[in-house]
Amino acid sequence: MRKFENRWLPAQSWWGVNDITSELANWVDAIAEGVLSPLSKTGRADMSIAQNADEIKIKVALPGFQHDEIESEIAGDILTIRAGRRDWPLAENERYLHRERSFESVEEMIKLPGKVDGDKAVASYQNGVLEITVPRSPEARKRSVKVNAIDK
Repeated sequence: MRKFENRWLPAQSWWGVNDITSELANWVDAIAEGVLSPLSKTGRADMSIAQNADEIKIKVALPGFQHDEIESEIAGDILTIRAGRRDWPLAENERYLHRERSFESVEEMIKLPGKVDGDKAVASYQNGVLEITVPRSPEARKRSVKVNAIDK
């Protein structure tokens, strides 16, 4: 029986190239993240969605934003929440030893279950938590249907 342990296999050579290019791509991503994150950060917000027969309640964690930096809109059964903040203005009489400039934004699009009445939605923002209550449309509310017995 012959051994081929020292034989060149082209597939193994290409696997090594794939490992190198994958590692290089990871380095580029890490560098881009480190360079771009102070300038621009777009994130996802932590949220919870609860529902009952009459309404849907959405709670979204948006700490650090002011209420006027938050927008929400309902189009059909899609709820869109946007929050954005630019850097604080520079004070003219201050000398900064260190100052980081940033732009942070969050955007979430949520498909609401069933038909909703977006005109009657209510939103409030307190202690960094946005709470939106969206009532279900009358057509979408559950109704009980009485079952009649048919005697033969």
